Amino acid sequence: MKPMRPPHKAEGYLRMTSRARKSDPLWLADRFSIPAATRAILFDMDGVLIDSLSQDCEVVGELLAPFCGSHDQVPRTLIRRYFALALDDFWRVLGGELNLVLTDEDVELLVAKHELVRRQAKPIVHDGVLEILDAARRADLACAVVSNNPRSEIENMLEAAELLRYVTQVTGNDELGQRRKPAPDPYVSAANGLGVATSDCVAVEDSIIGLESAHSAGCYTIGVGTGANTVEELAASGFATQCYNDFTVRR
Repeated sequence: MKPMRPPHKAEGYLRMTSRARKSDPLWLADRFSIPAATRAILFDMDGVLIDSLSQDCEVVGELLAPFCGSHDQVPRTLIRRYFALALDDFWRVLGGELNLVLTDEDVELLVAKHELVRRQAKPIVHDGVLEILDAARRADLACAVVSNNPRSEIENMLEAAELLRYVTQVTGNDELGQRRKPAPDPYVSAANGLGVATSDCVAVEDSIIGLESAHSAGCYTIGVGTGANTVEELAASGFATQCYNDFTVRR
């Protein structure tokens, strides 16, 4: 499957592709290509490794019922729009969109219930992910997860999905002094934890704010349209070096 490429007008895109052309790319499980000099792959979790979006679409209305008096289904498009946010920000913004007055205590309760649902459910691993992770291991590439969730929640979900064994570094949104995505801090922290330069890392993201974070950190960026944003939106953002609809189709 050939990747979609963003417009050439983005300065970061030109710089990244120049670096990528120094040698032939490496294909991982024939699902996507990375520069041959890559030393580490930094994956977002929700929407990239795990299909949390489908799960969230099933439970968001139920979690909101005590605050709006009904179990009405919240539109998937609305949930997807804010899916990449940390859960506390997600509930604040979603509540505002639905004209609900949520106190800080309400948001805290919703986050706790949301995290409990995620811990109790069996995560759905996106098609192609296991093949990619196996290929990365065979290529001796370090793998990290960089997510807009607390570190303990990331590790719990990866363990439940049987993916934690592939990961040597986990970076959450609760690191001391670290700004959340779209700031570059999470990706800089992950690269530092692996002992590699961000310029030697490939970041895989499903959201524009995630791509902006990785791009600003200096990573080679890959967008996949299985989560917060469509592949067309990711490609048009100017933050992606290449984009894919998903990782199910071999080249």
